[in-house]
Amino acid sequence: MCTCCAWFYNSIHKGDILIIFVYSYANFQVVIFVKSVQRCMALANLLTDQNFPAIAIHRGMTQEDRLARYQQFKDFQKRILVATNLFGRGMDIERVNIVFNYDMPEDTDTYLHRVARAGRFGTKVRQGLTFKV
Repeated sequence: MCTCCAWFYNSIHKGDILIIFVYSYANFQVVIFVKSVQRCMALANLLTDQNFPAIAIHRGMTQEDRLARYQQFKDFQKRILVATNLFGRGMDIERVNIVFNYDMPEDTDTYLHRVARAGRFGTKVRQGLTFKV
């Protein structure tokens, strides 16, 4: 069973609210989906600046770099992955507990593929969380 929730915030405070949620789920593996490469890099930097073990994957990287980062996340060397829709399909990671839709996907199919990253292989806590500005 996957729990899905939505929160509506002013975009000025969106990053601060995300940090509170990520801090609350300190022992979980988290995927955060964003709409652009620029937002992906900025959000990953924001989280690492706050000492969260975050990593980014987006289309602006080489395939080799994406695979290396994917492996770090999969091996739980990094527990927070900030990604564009590139990661939304076909990637299965056992321990993903929570998926944040930091930016709303453009269609329901993309939304379903994103939140399906949580709850694979009998994971105990499974949540899909969506921020809407």
